[in-house]
Amino acid sequence: RQTESFRTIMGEYGLIDEYLAADVSAELALADDPDALIDRLNLLLLHGRITPLLRASVKLAINNVEITSYRGRDKRVSAATALIMASPQFVVQK
Repeated sequence: RQTESFRTIMGEYGLIDEYLAADVSAELALADDPDALIDRLNLLLLHGRITPLLRASVKLAINNVEITSYRGRDKRVSAATALIMASPQFVVQK
């Protein structure tokens, strides 16, 4: 269920195709703690090299996503992931 929801949301934004899925249960568990969620994505996607500006931008954006429901948690995780993956820092890793 969690993987399917994440895939659907990411697909809506054109960020993944229908054949790509990921287990995001660990990230969903962190959805209520933006700093912990960003820390985890930083390690997974940026090898611990997130800039202060990107961190602040992602945090500001995901704090505006309500997480009162399962769908909200999914949206928060997918938004944080999408923002990091769309950043120049992710695209150009040294």
